[in-house]
Amino acid sequence: MKIQRPIQRGRPKLTSAVNRMVLRSGERLGVAVVNASDLMAEHDGSVFMPGTNIYSQHGHEVIAREVYSVIASQILASGHGVEGLS
Repeated sequence: MKIQRPIQRGRPKLTSAVNRMVLRSGERLGVAVVNASDLMAEHDGSVFMPGTNIYSQHGHEVIAREVYSVIASQILASGHGVEGLS
């Protein structure tokens, strides 16, 4: 099975540099950050619409699950319960 890679818009080095900057800023500020760039790289091309770097329905679901996970972990770390989160 051939993996379809998205079309790169912009420069990959620039995208990577911006991603690292965001991750460092989140760490420095103590703010949760979803690393969408690396998260999407872990999946096959189905997370993007064919021939683009625009998220497909599957891509949106992957990001939504990751955001949910980050928010839930932040709530748990704060000492509050997660009743009703589902």
